[in-house]
Amino acid sequence: MGLEIPKTWDELIAVCEKIKAKRETPFYLALKDALTALVPFNSLASNIQSPNFIEKRKTGKTSFKSEYNDVAEKIYKLTVLYII
Repeated sequence: MGLEIPKTWDELIAVCEKIKAKRETPFYLALKDALTALVPFNSLASNIQSPNFIEKRKTGKTSFKSEYNDVAEKIYKLTVLYII
């Protein structure tokens, strides 16, 4: 398709839109089991969480809910719009 490898979230979404415009599916995942659903979550979560998350979590300065909301929103968007 002549697409560039995306380096940012916005670039990834733009590539997905171009793929969809050509009536193709950007991603294919089996989401029935938690194991397969963790693939995109783990990829995003490890790159989005704030620095020193574990230390902040241990001392009660942050929570999974506050830190992973962005990850959950991105996973939702990918699942609803781009995954078959």
